[in-house]
Amino acid sequence: MKKHGDYMKDPKMNVVVYNIEKILRDYDEKSGRKYNDSVIKTVLVQTMARLAGKPPKKTPGTEKEQFQHDVSMMLMAMINRKNSPYSKLEYKTALKVVDGSLKTRREYHNSPRGYLDYLIEFMADIPTGYEATSVE
Repeated sequence: MKKHGDYMKDPKMNVVVYNIEKILRDYDEKSGRKYNDSVIKTVLVQTMARLAGKPPKKTPGTEKEQFQHDVSMMLMAMINRKNSPYSKLEYKTALKVVDGSLKTRREYHNSPRGYLDYLIEFMADIPTGYEATSVE
């Protein structure tokens, strides 16, 4: 079985992961960076369940649950986009890669926001206006 870092050697997978991480980073920024990695872990679990055809177990009641719902729905909108150059299997794999990265960054930085803080730093190094949409 490949490790999440092995998938990142594939340019196509790089684009899919980048697009997921950009959504996560953007929503983190919009929230005022008030949530931690465990909230993003829940978003990934919810999105994987939705991708498998399982409806959410409950209606969002708190602000945090609404945030998780909104981010998961944005990821699903990207996944279900018409004419997407990526398959649902590729998105599923990319979500697992992001989950692996989240675990690695959280452990490495020993911080409840290790992954989210990494995303802020990582995305800052990408040129303004860069948008990963597909690899031909």
